[in-house]
Amino acid sequence: MKKPRSRVTDHTLVKYVELVEGLSLDEMRAHIAKLVETGVEEKATGVRVGKFIYRLSGNRVVDIYPASLPNKRTGCVKHPKVDRDA
Repeated sequence: MKKPRSRVTDHTLVKYVELVEGLSLDEMRAHIAKLVETGVEEKATGVRVGKFIYRLSGNRVVDIYPASLPNKRTGCVKHPKVDRDA
């Protein structure tokens, strides 16, 4: 696929998601806040929810990334431990 000549700003992407796709960012924001609520209360720096880790800074969620990223040196994926009690 040929690289497009135009660049799309983050602002445009947010507006597209809201207006064209009909997704509510406020609802998404509230959902994420609820997912990490316990971590914020306990002053954690990160919360693992399912297959993702939400990075926290104080009471703000500043990043999200897959829980099983490849090791930068070996390229191997570290698989999470399974909670057998769940």
